[in-house]
Amino acid sequence: MARILLLGGSGRLGSALRLVWDDVVAPSSSELDLTNEDDLARYMDQLEPEGIINCAGLTDVDGCERDPQRADELNGYAPGRLARRAARAGVRFVHISTDYVFSGHERRQLLEDDSLAPVNRYGQSKARGEGLVLDSGVQALVARVQWLFGGIKSDFVRFVRARLVAGQDVPVVQDQIGVPSYTMDLVSQLSVAWDAGFEGILHLGNTGEVSREDQAQLIADELGCTGHFRPVTWLDLGRSAARPRRSVLDTTRIRDLVAARVPQAMDMLAPWQDAQRRYLKQLEQE
Repeated sequence: MARILLLGGSGRLGSALRLVWDDVVAPSSSELDLTNEDDLARYMDQLEPEGIINCAGLTDVDGCERDPQRADELNGYAPGRLARRAARAGVRFVHISTDYVFSGHERRQLLEDDSLAPVNRYGQSKARGEGLVLDSGVQALVARVQWLFGGIKSDFVRFVRARLVAGQDVPVVQDQIGVPSYTMDLVSQLSVAWDAGFEGILHLGNTGEVSREDQAQLIADELGCTGHFRPVTWLDLGRSAARPRRSVLDTTRIRDLVAARVPQAMDMLAPWQDAQRRYLKQLEQE
């Protein structure tokens, strides 16, 4: 594995990358300020990476509504500057994006080439970042992900499990459907795309789709718990930003890529239920 500069290495996906990929350098935000182009240039000159993976950004959806300028800077303009710098250095660039670039109004699975129609400032800023990266001239892979779980930080699976084990009721948003995706599986998928030299937009994720309520119920079933699920809306939780109600990413492209290159490793595209079961077993050992 070539030397990789990883931005956002403390996040959910970035942490998984650091566990699996060799020769990854992941500076903290205090070591490298993505909003400072001179700082970025100096760091890249010192490291001389052969590739850059950008997992950094402002992921607080409601925070993006409160501070749209910061959202645009971190999710839009900073990735664009990073991609242009990578293009000048002649290094490969991976940018992590999101299903929130879509409206969530479609009833079918969403393809990589579908039109973008974000319904909130987070999605708008991420869509801007995608465009600036793809227009930068760099050898770029834009990887969209959704409903991530896995790692040491809180996620939906950890949250529901902790509430169930404590005998507490579980507030669950009813009106969202998506694809829960295990970070370790996504890292494996990204490795295949990297080794293939894939360029363009690629949807990563496990397969299937589910509502948050049904996902929470399966967690209870796996744990042998009788859970009390309290239906709520995002507004009930004090979160006013609109969310896509149904954003199921089509993963045919990455499935075909894996089948062509490492057919024996198709388990990295397992149904979300299987991936969640593996994660729950891991949490038992913590």
